[in-house]
Amino acid sequence: MLQVNRTISSRERTTSFFSGITPDRVPFTPTIYFDHACVATGQRFEDALIDPSIAPVAMFDAAIRLE
Repeated sequence: MLQVNRTISSRERTTSFFSGITPDRVPFTPTIYFDHACVATGQRFEDALIDPSIAPVAMFDAAIRLE
């Protein structure tokens, strides 16, 4: 594996890892599950349990807000 000797962005870190290059540190991508996504977007968790179509929308909205 090749090695990177400088500080790189999160996107570069992930891309280099999947390209077989050793990044400056381990890439980390947080996962937002729908219970936390509901809290972050003001949705009720109980509503997402009743109507499963709410969960992916809340997860997407939470990801956009955290980006």
